[in-house]
Formats: sequence, structure tokens, C-alpha cells
Amino acid sequence: MEYQLIAPRIPDKTNFTPVEQVFLNRGMSLSDIEHYFNTSKKDILNPELLDNMQQGAEMLIKHLAAGDKIFI
Repeated sequence: MEYQLIAPRIPDKTNFTPVEQVFLNRGMSLSDIEHYFNTSKKDILNPELLDNMQQGAEMLIKHLAAGDKIFI
């Protein structure tokens, strides 16, 4: 099977994991990839910043209490 690497070679690292290679192919920098694999608590956003999160949580609680089936 023939293949061609899309991302350019980086001299200080020659063996990339498949996931790293996919990220490189999509234009992510090595520092962004490193940060992706080594996140910290400061990277976690407050879920209530998402639209309708409060209403969704209330709906989930209501359906769980009623014993309804929930498809995710």
C-alpha cells in the first residue's frame, strides 16, 4: 500500500503516533498537540457557559426520575 505523508517532516522528531500524524496533517503545531495530550484544570470551561445547559440538566433529571429511557 502506498501512502504519502501530508505534514512536513520535523527534524527533531521522526516517529509520530498515528494520532499525532493526523493532527499534523490537519495543521496543528507540535506545541498544540503536546498541550492537547497534557491538559490541566485551567483548560476546563464552566459547562454552564453552553447554551441551554441548565434546561438540559433539568430535563435529564426529570426523565431519570420518571424512569424514562434515554438515548445518547
